[in-house]
Amino acid sequence: MGYNSIKGFHDYYLIKEGKIPMYVPGDNLKASKSMRVVDVHRDFKKLLDAGTPFTVIVNTEGMKNVDHLKPEMDVISVEDDNLHLKVRDHKGNEHRIKSGKIEEIGIGNSVKDKVWLNIAYFVDGKERMRVKDFDGKEVTVMVHGDGVRKYPLADWKKMNKYEVD
Repeated sequence: MGYNSIKGFHDYYLIKEGKIPMYVPGDNLKASKSMRVVDVHRDFKKLLDAGTPFTVIVNTEGMKNVDHLKPEMDVISVEDDNLHLKVRDHKGNEHRIKSGKIEEIGIGNSVKDKVWLNIAYFVDGKERMRVKDFDGKEVTVMVHGDGVRKYPLADWKKMNKYEVD
């Protein structure tokens, strides 16, 4: 099976021996580490226990009641039986999926809280900020020309901001 015949995660899984890309804070643009599907559960449990927000991009093919244009979902829990995960989409709907449906992992992202790393915002019509880290409680941003600032999540949500390139 060549790379030209990859149609979905299942084919990728066969070629890569179960390794999937994992993205870490400050490095969302390229995979910095690979994980085997069987290791996903161990590491997901650690992240959930620590309260670290993270998302997965799910192959939504064949799924019902899901927006196929928004495949990024928050991981809610890990089920040990047959390597399943419980995830929540941007509408708040919960789904039970097999780990094999995961295509990417974004640590520090949160669909529920609407925080994504490396996204730039223009805030209050005067400052340009780029999200650098999110631990579930505080959003760390790099302010253009002013350095790093941390905002409690509630304050970040209240800010008048819009996404820029």
